[in-house]
Amino acid sequence: MLAPGLQAKLEHRELLREWEPVAADAAKSGQTFGGTGPRAGAGLTGWLVVALPEALWVPLTRGVYWSNRPHVHALQTWTD
Repeated sequence: MLAPGLQAKLEHRELLREWEPVAADAAKSGQTFGGTGPRAGAGLTGWLVVALPEALWVPLTRGVYWSNRPHVHALQTWTD
C-alpha cells in the first residue's frame, strides 16, 4: 500500500537514483545527539515496520542519509 506513494515522493524529491552506500559509522535509526537510541535512553520510543522492495528501500535510506549529511554534520558541530 505504501510503495506507490513512496515511489512518487522519491521521484518528486529526486531521490530515486543511484547513491553511494551509507557510511559504516553512521548513526543508526532512533539515535539522537548525545543519546544512545530507543533501547538505552534518549531516542525513538516506537517502531513501525514496513516491508519495501529493494528498489525503493535502498534509494530511500541512502538518499535520506546523503542529502541530510551536511545538515547533520552542522548540527553535530554546533552540539559539540
